[in-house]
Amino acid sequence: MSESSEPSPFGPVLSDASSLSPPQTPWTVNPSRLIFPPSLSETLYPDIAFLDKWSTSRLLRSIKNFPRMFAQHRTTPFIHPRLYGGRLPDTIQDAFAASASYCMKSTETEDMVFQILEAKSAQIALQHPQSLPVEDLLAAVQALMLLYTMQLFDGDVRQRSIAEQGLDILRTWTLELQMRDISPCIASSWENWIFAECARRTIILSIMIDQLYSTLKIGFCTHVPTLSILPFTPGATLWKASTYNSWVRESGHKGSDVVFYGDYSQDWRKGRFQDKLDSFQKILLTPCMGEAYRDSLEVED
Repeated sequence: MSESSEPSPFGPVLSDASSLSPPQTPWTVNPSRLIFPPSLSETLYPDIAFLDKWSTSRLLRSIKNFPRMFAQHRTTPFIHPRLYGGRLPDTIQDAFAASASYCMKSTETEDMVFQILEAKSAQIALQHPQSLPVEDLLAAVQALMLLYTMQLFDGDVRQRSIAEQGLDILRTWTLELQMRDISPCIASSWENWIFAECARRTIILSIMIDQLYSTLKIGFCTHVPTLSILPFTPGATLWKASTYNSWVRESGHKGSDVVFYGDYSQDWRKGRFQDKLDSFQKILLTPCMGEAYRDSLEVED
C-alpha cells in the first residue's frame, strides 16, 4: 500500500507477514464463493493490527456483556430473539443456565459457578462438529462463545487458562460453520434469513473474541484480512423486525444484501451509511475507527 493510499479501516497496522415478495439473501460465507479475492484482501489489510486503548476497552466491555444480555433478554448481537423460539438445543440451554448463574455469582457462589462453566464447556467440546447438523453446530459455537467469554475475561487465572486451551476448538468449529451450506435446512424465508444472519454474525464475533484476547495477551491481532472478507447484513432494522411483514417491508426498503466487513467499515467512514448504529455495528466499527470516532460509537442504541 502506498503512502498516499487511505489508511486501513481496521486501526493502526504494521504490515508483517414495498413488495411482499421475500428477497433472496445469499449465504456467502464459503471462501470458494467469495467475490472479493483473498489475495487482494491481504494487500489492503495487513496481517498485524494494533488497537488503541479506548477501542480495546470498549470492545472488552461490549463482549463481556454478551452473557448478561443472553441471560436477561435471550438475545445477543449474534443470537436473534427468534432464533431459538421453538427448538432449544441442549448446548444453548447449558449456555443460558451458565450465563444466568454467572451473572448472579457472589463471593460465596463463585467456586460453584466456575465449576459449572468448566463442566459445560468441556461437555460441549466433546462433540464432533463435522457430524453435527448445521443447526446444532451453530448452537454449539454460540454456546462456546458465551462460555469462553465468561472464562477468558473474568480475571480468574484458572478459568482463563482453561478457556485459552479451548480456543483452538472454537476456531475449528467456527471454520466448520463457515464451510457449511444452510440453504436447504429452513423453509421460511424469514427464518432462513434469521438463521443465516446469526451464522454470519457468529463467525465474525467468534473471531473477534479470539482476536480481542490476542490483543490483551500479546498486544496485537492477526486476523484482519480474514475479518475483512466476512459478510453480514448491514441494515439494523432487518434484525429488529418483529414480524414477517415488517421484515419484508424493510427488505424492500433497505435491501437485504450482505456486505463485507472491510467494505462496510470504509463506506461508513466515508458517510455512505447514515442509519443509526446498533450494538452489533458499533462492535464492528470500534476496532476499525478507534477513539477518533468515540462520540458516534458511544451514543446509546
